[in-house]
Amino acid sequence: MTESIVSQIKDKLCPDGIWRLSDIMKSILKRQINRMPKGNASDEEAMYPSTAAGMREFLSTFFSRHYFQIQNSLMDYIDSEDFEDIISNGEIRILDIGCGPAVGVLAVTDIIRSLLENQSNSVLRPVRFVYVLNDTSKICLSIGQRMLNEYLDLCRVSKIGTGEQKVLTLTNDFPNNIKQLERIEKNYGTYHLMMFSYVIRPLVDENGTSGLAKDIVKAEKLCESRGRMLILQDQYRESLLRMLGKQINASVENKELTQEIFPKRGTADTHTYSYYQCLYKPRHNSAEAVTGRAKAVVFESI
Repeated sequence: MTESIVSQIKDKLCPDGIWRLSDIMKSILKRQINRMPKGNASDEEAMYPSTAAGMREFLSTFFSRHYFQIQNSLMDYIDSEDFEDIISNGEIRILDIGCGPAVGVLAVTDIIRSLLENQSNSVLRPVRFVYVLNDTSKICLSIGQRMLNEYLDLCRVSKIGTGEQKVLTLTNDFPNNIKQLERIEKNYGTYHLMMFSYVIRPLVDENGTSGLAKDIVKAEKLCESRGRMLILQDQYRESLLRMLGKQINASVENKELTQEIFPKRGTADTHTYSYYQCLYKPRHNSAEAVTGRAKAVVFESI
């Protein structure tokens, strides 16, 4: 990407150094929160929602925070030749492990929508998305699909659509779903972006740090050579992420951002905080499998 295009995107999503939701995302998030019934939810339920009350609390408290962290973490990748090569081919395939209500794919899609808006005279063709949403919470997957569909519908109405989309959902937990992920990869192609956002702690609780490290390294073969692996975690899990980064031989960075609080909570309009990211190119890939694939039958879940 040229510096001017990337700076235009950053200025639009993060004016004056403050990350803000687009008008489309604000309307979708506010509408979805209002649909959810009020109720009491524990801190754990708010972070990993499986009930309507927990989902309302997640959307109100954590959605925009995770959303901005993903966008902030990916800006350097958006500015890379690797990403330009991928987007110029007109398709991007995203796997989001522990997706919650489609936070990661919405964040990435909004970046690309902004990119296309700033490329009105570009030779870039409409982008076809293949989304793979993985979460053990049924309410996360159902609300995520609803929000993603609403987002795409609003884009089409605004004539800033991003082409055809396929949404696939998986309820089996990682890494027990690896065979399913491999089947999708064989049918649709290697993933361009594989995200593990705020799912490290429960995965480590289940399999241990060394076990998770082995599973992530094994999954790298499903990521395209120009793609990226992204792992995110809050500042309170620094030691956990650094231990994992050491075992998968990938660097961990401390990042800081300032965001607009939406929906507004209390009197503050913005919030500045730090988090940790691990963003790296896959060391193993199945690039030879990219060509010569038969078109897959369209399906909604596997």
